[in-house]
Amino acid sequence: VLAGLWLMQVLSPHEFLGTLRRWRVPGLMIVMTSFLLRYIIVLWEEHQRLLRAQLSRGGGSASRWQRWTLALERLGLLLLRALDRSERIHR
Repeated sequence: VLAGLWLMQVLSPHEFLGTLRRWRVPGLMIVMTSFLLRYIIVLWEEHQRLLRAQLSRGGGSASRWQRWTLALERLGLLLLRALDRSERIHR
């Protein structure tokens, strides 16, 4: 597991999936990992947009409790946007 995490840090997603193929990892697992990597990138970009919008509205200086509350709100928005996006793609 640690080797896989290390490889994900030092290789591009394409190189990482190629390494899994060379290690003869089952094809289904490689496909699932490919979807996971793609979706994580999409979620991270969406999170960055939400964070930038929140900071532009003055959400930067807050107490620790308020930061946790804002982070949970961002997580909820992120999940709602992901659900909406998946429904649009499915149609």
